[in-house]
Amino acid sequence: MTLVVLKMKKAELRDQMDAERKYHGSVDPETFIEYNEVIRDLRRAESRLLKPIVISLLLLILTIGGCYTIHGVGKDLSTWSEPYVENANR
Repeated sequence: MTLVVLKMKKAELRDQMDAERKYHGSVDPETFIEYNEVIRDLRRAESRLLKPIVISLLLLILTIGGCYTIHGVGKDLSTWSEPYVENANR
């Protein structure tokens, strides 16, 4: 299921639980179990989406963290594009 479908299902089940609580005084156990499963799936989906973003940001911070100035960033980027033999002579 996609993230949007999971969020819609969560809202649907929450509304259903509120209606059950209002009219019957309690929530049907099957609805409650299904709601918890949807929440668990939603957390897994968000985690899968968030992990690459966090890793990319950490790598970017580590890359830029080695450069102390904007000039240093440009110098580092230009040396990355040069062949290895030219860098060995410096």
